[in-house]
Amino acid sequence: MQFPSDSFDLVYSRMLFEYLHHKEQAAAEMVRVCRPGGSVFIQDLDGQLLWNYPEDPVVQGAVEKVVAGLASTGFDPFVGRKLFSLAHKAGLQNIEVQVECYHLIVGEIDPRILKQWELKLEIAVPWIARILGDERAAREHTQRFLAYLRRPDTLTYSNVFTVTGVKPL
Repeated sequence: MQFPSDSFDLVYSRMLFEYLHHKEQAAAEMVRVCRPGGSVFIQDLDGQLLWNYPEDPVVQGAVEKVVAGLASTGFDPFVGRKLFSLAHKAGLQNIEVQVECYHLIVGEIDPRILKQWELKLEIAVPWIARILGDERAAREHTQRFLAYLRRPDTLTYSNVFTVTGVKPL
């Protein structure tokens, strides 16, 4: 980070670690720029896109292939559970962890939330196309996933981890 050490009373990151290649370095930098006695707050998802029931083998297979392919970009759908360890390794004390449900879609998805998923998947289409081989396949699988979310008999969820700690004096 382009900040001097010991600059801030609070350093906050929300939904960033899931995209970083160097997660330990990022946590260490957050602690470095925090003042002694200051707080570091890290929040991120765990299980995004992955936990759906009843399972549709075609949807699940495409999701798993895409998630594996995105690993080279730094994307980690299981980063939430890693935040405590990252905070501990970075030297934080008095670490607290909260876990809450973040995405919870039970039955047919709310139209407002569906719009968010449509946007998220549209942004991801170029990467999905690279992983699946072409844009047609990417669009087919994103539409299949969205159709899954519209079904009245499905459940989709992920969790959000919130980790806070204090930089030692």
